[in-house]
Amino acid sequence: MADDAYFTTTIAAPPTPRLLFPVEPQPHETLLGFIVRCVERNRLGTPVTFMRAVGLDVKAKGDFLTRSQAELPALGQAFSMSADALKALWGAEPLDEDRKRRLGGVWLRPALVEQARRRAPPSFNAGQSDDARWMIKPIGFCSTRWEFLTDHCPNTWCAKTLTWPRADSLHLCRHCGTPLARAARRTVPRQYRPSLEWMMALFSEDEALRQEAVRRVPPSFEIDTPTEVFELLLALRCAFRISGAKPEDEEPSDEFDDPGDDDELRHWVAAVRFLLEYPRSHWDILQRRFSDDCTKFHTAMRRIGHNSNVPIVRSEFDRLNRGVHNRPTADRSRGRGMTSKISARRAANELGVTPGTLKQLVEAQLLSRIGSLRARYEVSLFAEADIQSLQSACAAATSYRRFQTMTDLPAIAVEQLVALGLLEHRVDPAVQVLKGDRLLSARSVKAFLTRFDNVPQRYNAPGWIRLQDAFMGVGGREKPWGPVLASWLSGSLPGGLVNVGDFGAPTLAIYAGVARTIVMGGPSSTPWFSFEFSDYNGLSRDRLSPGETAAHLNCSAVEMSYLRDNGHLLPIKGEERTLYQRRDVEEFGRVWMSSREAAMRMGASAKYMWREIESYDLKSQLGRGFYRRDELEPIVDEEVRLRRLKAISASLS
Repeated sequence: MADDAYFTTTIAAPPTPRLLFPVEPQPHETLLGFIVRCVERNRLGTPVTFMRAVGLDVKAKGDFLTRSQAELPALGQAFSMSADALKALWGAEPLDEDRKRRLGGVWLRPALVEQARRRAPPSFNAGQSDDARWMIKPIGFCSTRWEFLTDHCPNTWCAKTLTWPRADSLHLCRHCGTPLARAARRTVPRQYRPSLEWMMALFSEDEALRQEAVRRVPPSFEIDTPTEVFELLLALRCAFRISGAKPEDEEPSDEFDDPGDDDELRHWVAAVRFLLEYPRSHWDILQRRFSDDCTKFHTAMRRIGHNSNVPIVRSEFDRLNRGVHNRPTADRSRGRGMTSKISARRAANELGVTPGTLKQLVEAQLLSRIGSLRARYEVSLFAEADIQSLQSACAAATSYRRFQTMTDLPAIAVEQLVALGLLEHRVDPAVQVLKGDRLLSARSVKAFLTRFDNVPQRYNAPGWIRLQDAFMGVGGREKPWGPVLASWLSGSLPGGLVNVGDFGAPTLAIYAGVARTIVMGGPSSTPWFSFEFSDYNGLSRDRLSPGETAAHLNCSAVEMSYLRDNGHLLPIKGEERTLYQRRDVEEFGRVWMSSREAAMRMGASAKYMWREIESYDLKSQLGRGFYRRDELEPIVDEEVRLRRLKAISASLS
């Protein structure tokens, strides 16, 4: 061998372990349950130890389901299965843009999915697969076996919580090995089952069964999807639980039917009966107006509707509560309290606010006390006519935040719509204190929503992009939300807008070619749609939130943190919330351009945008994808022109 010669050796990557005994997925089975069955059948320990053995660095704490779903290709290779075969398992599909998971016809919010605890009925035997419906957190029973679910070891000396990451079996406790079959078996009463069976049909894979369940809802409720039905049932169940209202129930008809001490099942049944038997069910509660049930129930509904961010809950609860407090009360019917004075607590209940909010009105001299009573503590009294006047004023106004919830539009879009005259700004200091936000005229909101809600629905729309994403291609200037929406409402927007969302507020989308041609562009471009700062007519704000700042600069929250930590864009000092000066944000956007903005204009992936521009000699950059606009923007414009010519040539050939 020569003196300078040497050997090189290549160490092959260790092969991915394969299952000795393959396991077949079962209907309604979850991804986590399938992983546990595989490791149990092949004696591979726990899901965490198995996944680490195949080279996946996963953590046991947190959202184990989402982390497992992200490693689906590697799991498919380890299970000797294709990724498409694993996608039949519930939880294997990726989350949608709102981090929701679909089960049957219902899109479940993250808070409604039981990801931390493993639950099963006591009759669950070895070798059986789990059921995705057991992971619905508010539902604590199995609709197949009609048994209550258990989430802890039945051994009183152990009683540990059942979890997913370190489970070595679905039917045994990991700590002591006690079978779940030893848990006390509690069944759902038979007279409750028809109501609950209707509710569980919303989670069925059978489209016809789901639609039949939705059609049973009375037409008084403006409900179109199983998701809206379940969200309304969930809110009604909370109203019954908080208020303590007790619907008339039958006694258990079987000695084995034991609902236990927990009233959650009764609350579910009460919610289902209220919905299906409306309006008679509502009238039955109104008939109890001389008891506390009626008042507490409607107070709970008002608070739930006020705090909920689900549009169907807010609108329906507002409708159910409308006019309830104008009915005769016990005091009026018995000849007591005929005075026009009402207490602070009752006035707050009438307005749907806290007594502290009334105190703010008094301190701002927007409401006057007409007296007080002294009992154990001083009780302020108000004129009933004043409270009724405030109620009328509240009904005539809609807050910006409520309008944003109904339309899924940002605050800047609402301000532009007001500036263009499509919405009417309302000035009422008292109502603004009650609603805690700027106000719009309810009449103008209703007129706008009448046209806004008629946007055509389109599923799986190739070539269309969300309007919010399209505005990511607008940089260094105001994003023209108002002009684009105004053009669409007038019918002059080429291609119009479509709704690509499944439920809730419309998710507006615009055709990508139209967006890149007449909407996108920087401060030096002359697109069809533009909105100048002076067009706000005094309605603009001089401070922006971090989310609004990131939207204006077309960057992410991580990139915002980088700019702040490195002193490129600093928030206002001395504020309780993190806020940025608008003029600083706009000046930064005119000088610097993000790679996300460039990628959106070019129709390329933001993740690999660096490959598109690395061949150009860009002299200045801040890092995290920020380049000088006067250097990057000409390159982007030229790339867009070349791609457009290439597409035209391909279509002609």
